[in-house]
Amino acid sequence: MDLWTFNKLAAAVLLSLLVIIGGNTAISILYPEGGPGEYQVVQVEEETQTAEAGQKEEEAPKVEPLPVRLAAADPAAGETVSRQCTACHVFEEGGPNRVGPNLYAVPGRDVASVDGFSYSSALQEYGGEWTYEKLDCFLKNPSDCVPGTSMGYAGIKDPQDRADMIAYLASLGDTPPYPEPEETAEAPAETEQAAAPEAAPAEEGEAAGEEQAAQAEEPAGEEAATEEAATEEAAETAEAPAGEDKLAAMFADASAAEGEKAIRVCSACHTFEEGGPNRVGPNLYGIMGSDIAAVDGFGYSNALKGLDGKWTYERMNEWLANPMDYVPGTTMAYQGVKDDAKRADIIAYLASLGEAPPLPGTEQDTGQAETGEDAAQADGAGSETEAASLEGDASAN
Repeated sequence: MDLWTFNKLAAAVLLSLLVIIGGNTAISILYPEGGPGEYQVVQVEEETQTAEAGQKEEEAPKVEPLPVRLAAADPAAGETVSRQCTACHVFEEGGPNRVGPNLYAVPGRDVASVDGFSYSSALQEYGGEWTYEKLDCFLKNPSDCVPGTSMGYAGIKDPQDRADMIAYLASLGDTPPYPEPEETAEAPAETEQAAAPEAAPAEEGEAAGEEQAAQAEEPAGEEAATEEAATEEAAETAEAPAGEDKLAAMFADASAAEGEKAIRVCSACHTFEEGGPNRVGPNLYGIMGSDIAAVDGFGYSNALKGLDGKWTYERMNEWLANPMDYVPGTTMAYQGVKDDAKRADIIAYLASLGEAPPLPGTEQDTGQAETGEDAAQADGAGSETEAASLEGDASAN
C-alpha cells in the first residue's frame, strides 16, 4: 500500500468518527434529559385540557326545574320568542299547516295529531300527549329528544326562553294547568291553623271573665256611662287595622291609566271587557268587590274555591304580590307583581272596570267614612237628648 492510499483511508476513518461524535454531541444538547421519543409535553397538554373541561363542568349554570321556570314565565316574552317559528308554523285557531303543523293549543293534545299534516314516523312512534315536560325536551333539541324527526331546528338553548315559549303556547286555547312547584309555605300555615284551636280555650276563659265582671259592675251614674263610652271609642280606634294606612298610602298616587299599560302582560290569559270570554284565566271585568271564584263558566282550582269572601283591595293586593304564597295550590302559575306602586296601578285599573268600592285613601272613601262618623255622632246626640228628656220627666214626677 502506498502512502497516498493510506492517507485516504485514515482520513475516511477520522471523518466517520467526527460525524458520530458530533451527532451525539448535538443530540445531547437538543435533548439533555432523554431522547426524542419521550413526549412529556403532550402529556402535560392532555392533563391541562382535562382540568379545563372539569372546571367548565363545575361552572355550568344550574337549570331550575320546569315548574319553577313556568311559574316565572312570561307569555308575552314567549310570543316574541315564537316569531322565529312563524316561517314554518301558524298559531291561530283553525290556521293552516305549513312546513310544520298548526300550533294552536299544543299542550295537552296528542302528539302528531293535527289533521292533514304528514308527520315523521319517529314523531308518530313518540306517542302520548304533549306534556309540559315533553315540550321542554323537544324545544331544547328536537333531534335529541325525538331521534329521526324531520324538524330541522337547532332548538331553544336558554331554559327561561323555553319556559316563556311554553307559557305562550299554553295561553292559546284550553290547556292543562302548569305543574306545581314544590310548596314550602303550606306547612307553616297548617301549623298556625293547628295552633289556633289550642289558643281558643284561653280566649274563651278571658271572655267569660270579662262577662262576669260586666254583670257584677253596676253603672255609677252619668259620669260612669260617659267614661265607659269614651273607653270603648278609644279601644275601637286602637283596633283599626294598620293595613288600612298602608293601603291608603299605596293608592294615594295610583294611576288607572298606568295600570292599564302594566296589565297588558295578563291579556294572554285574561280578558277585561264586559261580557268578554274566559281564556286560560277568567274574565276580570268588575272583579273588585265581587265574590271570589265566581265568574260563570270558568273552572277554578279547589284552592281558590275554598277561599270565601269577596275580592277586597287588601286581598287583591296580597294575591297579586304572590298568588302561590297567598293561595297555596292555585293553578295560577304567575310570579306576581313585586313593585308596590305598579301593583296599586293595576288594582286601580281593575277598580275602574264596572262598579267597585272606592279605593282606600281616596276622597270618595274618606267622604264615606266621614258620613258614617257624622251619622254615629248624630245617633249619640239623639241618645243624649232622649236621656235628658227622661231625667226631666223623672224630676217632674
